[in-house]
Amino acid sequence: MESYRTLLAVLLMGLLFPSSWVVGKVRVESTGMPFATYYQNVKMSEVLQKRPRVLVLDPWCGPNGRPWTKEELRKIKDAGVKPIAYLPVCVVAEYHPNLYREARRRNLLGADDPEWPGDYAVKFWEPAWRDVLRSELARLKDLGFEGVFLDVVDAHSRDWYVRWYDRVNPHGDLRRDELNAVKWIAQTAHGLGLRVVVNAGAWAFEGDGMARLQSRLGFAVTVESVLSDGSRRLYSRSELESNLRTLSRFQGPVYVIEYGLDPDDPSVRRAAEKLFDKTRATCVYITSVKHDGIGVALVPLRRWLWDVTLGPLLGEPPSWIGGGR
Repeated sequence: MESYRTLLAVLLMGLLFPSSWVVGKVRVESTGMPFATYYQNVKMSEVLQKRPRVLVLDPWCGPNGRPWTKEELRKIKDAGVKPIAYLPVCVVAEYHPNLYREARRRNLLGADDPEWPGDYAVKFWEPAWRDVLRSELARLKDLGFEGVFLDVVDAHSRDWYVRWYDRVNPHGDLRRDELNAVKWIAQTAHGLGLRVVVNAGAWAFEGDGMARLQSRLGFAVTVESVLSDGSRRLYSRSELESNLRTLSRFQGPVYVIEYGLDPDDPSVRRAAEKLFDKTRATCVYITSVKHDGIGVALVPLRRWLWDVTLGPLLGEPPSWIGGGR
C-alpha cells in the first residue's frame, strides 16, 4: 500500500511542478533535465536553479569568466548536478592555457582554425599529446569533474584540417586516427573513474565506426541537429527519416542537441516523438548556439514516468545514468 501511495504522490508532484509541462508523448523539462551544456556567461544561480543531471562545462569558463574551482564544483555536485568537462580532441585553444602551452612546447601545434580564431589543429595522434591528455584527465578528476565531453572528433569533415593533416602526415589515415584517439581517451578516462560523453559530429551520419566504438566502450553520445539544420528549419520528412535511421545505430544514452527551436511548436514535438519512437535517444536538448545559458529538454513521457515511479521502486537506475560509466 505504501508503494502505491508513493507512486501516486510522485505522479501528482510531476503534474503540478511549475517548471515543466506535458504535451502529447513528450515532456518539456526546464529543470532537472537529463543533459545540458553551459560554456559562456555562467551564472551559479542558474545552475543551482535548473539543476540538470549531467552538465557539460568548459573548465576554463566558470562563474565570473574565470576557471571553475573545486569549491564551485562541489557546490553544484551537492545539488545533484554531475559536472562534465569540455575537452576538444583534434584542436587546442589558446584560452586553455595548460593544453596550448604544452602543444607549443612539444611542437604539436598546426594550422589556425579559420572558423574559430585562437583555435589550432594539434597533432593529436602523437604519443607526446597522449601524455599531455593523460595529465589533463587526472587534473580534471582532481578538480572535481565527474567526466569529460570529447568534442571535435570529426576533423575529417573540415577541409582546412584535412589539407593540413595530409601535409604533415601524408601516410596517415585521419578517420582511423580520430577513432583511435577517442578509444584511448575513453579507456584512460574510464580507468580514472570518469564518465565519457562523445560529441559524434559527422560520425553520427557516416559509417558505423563511432557506433561500434560506443557499443564496445559504453560511453554516451551527443548528436547535433538531428531534427533541424541548426538555423531553426526543421528537416523534411524524408530528411528526418534518414537521420533517424542513421541514429538508430547508437545504443544510448544518446543526447540530441538542437539550436533555437521552440519547444511549444507542435511540429517540433512531433519530430521529437518520431525520434523517441525510432531511436534510443534520451532527450532533445534545446539551447543557443553560444551555449550561454541552460536551455530546456524534451524527454519521452513514457521514459520519464518510468524513471520517477516504477523504476526507482524496482531498483532500476534512471535512463540518464546508464552508459557513460
